[in-house]
Amino acid sequence: MNKKRIILGLSGGVDSSTSAYMLKEDGFEVIGVTLVVSKEQRESQDLKDAISLGKELNIEHIVLDIVDEFNEKIVKYFIDEYSKGMTPSPCVVCDEIIKIKKLIEIANLKEAYYIATGHYCEISKENRFKRNLFKKPKDIKKDQGYMLYRIEPEIIERMIFPLAKYEKTIVREKAKKYGVKVFDKKDSQGICFAKEGYLEFLKKMLGDKIKPGNYLD
Repeated sequence: MNKKRIILGLSGGVDSSTSAYMLKEDGFEVIGVTLVVSKEQRESQDLKDAISLGKELNIEHIVLDIVDEFNEKIVKYFIDEYSKGMTPSPCVVCDEIIKIKKLIEIANLKEAYYIATGHYCEISKENRFKRNLFKKPKDIKKDQGYMLYRIEPEIIERMIFPLAKYEKTIVREKAKKYGVKVFDKKDSQGICFAKEGYLEFLKKMLGDKIKPGNYLD
């Protein structure tokens, strides 16, 4: 496998866009991958921004439409778990079985050793455990290591986080310096498939099935 070729999850936001510039600056052959997980995303500004960045950097850019798979494995899981009275964490599950899995699959096809994302997370080699572990990044307020805790050790070995040693304000400054058009784009918040808020989403999807109940400790 080629250790100078890297597959980057490219969302169209400032973090992944800046990561693309940083990785290319470090001498990597960057291949961007955008996962389309909803019908709305197919026509979204984020997708247009990701495509535009790929052209600006003159890198290969793969747009993978996985709407049906995402609905079945993540959205359905989210609804089913809440219906049982559980409190699911869809982003954690998505990172494990959708996003990182797809990046690794494409990396294997392209014979790229590394994959990268714009997560604020760092990797540390812990000899006492004989494996790599996630640790807090420079910007503790943006720490996203908890979202990746289910990733297998052999995959962590192949992951790179370009933003690990930077605070978000510095990342935006770097983005502006690189000429990233989305350097001031607002951070995404909440669940990607429930922009209106998870409660409103559940009401829309479950309707009269939602019943009042007690909080049990």
